[in-house]
Amino acid sequence: MNTTDTLRHQYALAVSARAVLFNYCEDLSNEDFLHQIPSFGHGSIRHLLVHVANVYQYWIGHNALQEKQAFFKADDVVTMLDVPPLYRQVDKLMDGFFTAFDGRWNDTLTIPIQSRQKEIVTTALAIFTHVATHEFHHKGQVLSMSRHLGYTPVDTDLIRF
Repeated sequence: MNTTDTLRHQYALAVSARAVLFNYCEDLSNEDFLHQIPSFGHGSIRHLLVHVANVYQYWIGHNALQEKQAFFKADDVVTMLDVPPLYRQVDKLMDGFFTAFDGRWNDTLTIPIQSRQKEIVTTALAIFTHVATHEFHHKGQVLSMSRHLGYTPVDTDLIRF
């Protein structure tokens, strides 16, 4: 298995864990899905899930692939059923990313970060690792938020029992 195949497989594992999370979140009341929890940075489960999709758009689409991206708006997501279509777009973006960087995972990428008026030097592999770990970090936050709302989270690890 070459590097690209390995990374595609790793992403497929993440998508599998994401599916478990989404199935779980479909059982939340819509009120709880939208409920603002100020102690969490993005406020609600909805906002957090949209944020994660936008981070894929930003790092993979905008920066790595240098494609113009229309970022998702949380206000357009009214129920949990509105979330999976966002991630189907992310999955398409990732497919293009895997194709574009096949055999070039450690090539240097210089990315301007306009909000900080500087550039960073990184690789496609580092960007992939960043978005994947970012998603898992926030997946844990979604589960913690649901616990604060009175739910019992399910196991969404890559290796589930």
